[in-house]
Amino acid sequence: MSRIHDTKGNALRTYPLTEEKRQRWHDEGRGTGEGPYYKAWLTYADLASIGDKHRLVEGRYRRLCHLFSDVERRVFLYLDASRNVTDIYEQFPLDLAATREIARRLGIQHPRDRHSGVDITMTTDLLVRVRWRGESKMIAFSCKPDEDLGDFNDAEHAEIERQYWLQRGVAWFFVTDGEHCVPEAVFVNLQNIYPRRFLNSEPAIGPLSFQERTEILLREIRRHSGSLTLYAMSVELEAKYGLPNEKWLHQAYHLIYRHELTADLHCPDLSTHNVEVIARMTWGSDAQEVA
Repeated sequence: MSRIHDTKGNALRTYPLTEEKRQRWHDEGRGTGEGPYYKAWLTYADLASIGDKHRLVEGRYRRLCHLFSDVERRVFLYLDASRNVTDIYEQFPLDLAATREIARRLGIQHPRDRHSGVDITMTTDLLVRVRWRGESKMIAFSCKPDEDLGDFNDAEHAEIERQYWLQRGVAWFFVTDGEHCVPEAVFVNLQNIYPRRFLNSEPAIGPLSFQERTEILLREIRRHSGSLTLYAMSVELEAKYGLPNEKWLHQAYHLIYRHELTADLHCPDLSTHNVEVIARMTWGSDAQEVA
């Protein structure tokens, strides 16, 4: 949304905004571009050095993304790991003429910079493109801390944003803190697999190449049955191939992020996930048939 908050829900100063600065940002191409070339309207450097700001690299194009709350970070990690999301546009600007007209129609004041009095270019925290049943669709997310939900002005601004996307046929979701959006177990697992997403481009570990490790891991997971956990399998693979067990776990996390393996992210700890369950989620009833 148009207002950014710190951990206590206090609005952070992102401007003063002037028409000259707005035009300069337009000239820089902010809020435009696709894939690796998208430029967020607001960046990490545009805010004061306080608050829950995060710079995270998304996994499709390795583009640096600018996030301004822990809620945004939580939702971003979930979207980044989704097989249906094809692109993420954070801090996406809304057309100023359109938001002004919506505010006028609603009889409310358009968000303004409190120092310059200039109308702010409103933003949506996360706009994503998804591929669903062969179609490409856009979904918008507004992320806000629970403690800030009682702010009347923010409620008005949220209504402007909701109607903006409604007019464009884009589904809009208002997301709040905690497990309302991403359950804690899922969030913990997402934080574990996120650092492993570029494992395929890292230098080789020992005598085994990345592809060899992948083939071994997939084969072993596919043929195992019983109560063996992912962690126990990693210990077995360490004894067999010499590579430390945590490296095998990281390899599994990478394959889960890349959707070459399917796991239940609601499991409290992925390392305790049953290998046979992972195999059946990935290959169905043919899990035991080794290629």
